[in-house]
Amino acid sequence: MPPNKWYDRCVAGRPVVTLEEDERLFPLTVSLGHNQVLITYTTNSCERLWKLLTLREDLTVSETAMWTPVSSVSRPAMAVFDGYLVVYSVASVSEDSDALEATMYLYSLEKRVWETVEHCNDVCPSPAEESILFTLNGHLSGGYKGDLWCFDIKTRVWTDLHLNTPRCIICDYEIPLVTADSCYFLSRRGFSLSWQGGSLVSRDEKVISHSTGLSMPYTPIEASIGDGSQRVVLSSMTATRYGLQTTCAAHVLDSVSMEMVPLESIPVRCGGWGRTVTAAMLNPTTAVVVGYRDVVVVDVGSHLQTSEFYSD
Repeated sequence: MPPNKWYDRCVAGRPVVTLEEDERLFPLTVSLGHNQVLITYTTNSCERLWKLLTLREDLTVSETAMWTPVSSVSRPAMAVFDGYLVVYSVASVSEDSDALEATMYLYSLEKRVWETVEHCNDVCPSPAEESILFTLNGHLSGGYKGDLWCFDIKTRVWTDLHLNTPRCIICDYEIPLVTADSCYFLSRRGFSLSWQGGSLVSRDEKVISHSTGLSMPYTPIEASIGDGSQRVVLSSMTATRYGLQTTCAAHVLDSVSMEMVPLESIPVRCGGWGRTVTAAMLNPTTAVVVGYRDVVVVDVGSHLQTSEFYSD
């Protein structure tokens, strides 16, 4: 039986990258709403670029360079929260030092201006280059491995959540899957986080293969599409009998039953160092998927369409 189809249309959103120096390595996207997505990536010459993708009527996207105050080449953490794009960037203190320093930036989605955040307390997370940011139940949280913190944008104060877990928060440039009340980390040893009584609580999670009914030991998620309990999850790191795959694998994950069902793959080339995949919603019915050479725009099936946040 062929895999299920999860999109109504799929078109090339941008011309295919043909030159190695123009490849998008470790791309990362975030939706800014109203048919716009911000993408950042590094090139083979170790330059970090920031681009604004805007949807056109023919389902292609325009690409415009976007200035940011972020100077670090390292992959940042990004999230949209309370009317701001939040960027957490880590860089070396100097060329001669291995010490790291972190800087947080806020971009007002209304005023379209950047601001460098000055922390109002000396207690803050230890800088780590593979940090993440995510929003859950009205909280902006971030961290690396078991070190998890919460940041209050209004007071500019970090709070240590003292999450007592040996679990690895992220692995190999994967992302958390955030639903209405939980945040799932499904690589290596799967677990979820949820706010209960003012505290962040973690619990073990097992993803079940729909076809075999057996637990899946490794569930890499590099991007997710949709809203509610069912999400399309994308990955470039799924192995095949011939080695790593060369097109982006897609599955639907039900966060209630924790069952995962294979879907029709998306025509985005991937696989190999830095050649990961990322995706974001442009509007409630349309997503953009970006690989190291390809940008495709998909009309998402109605059962996976997202909230009014993205609408005009």
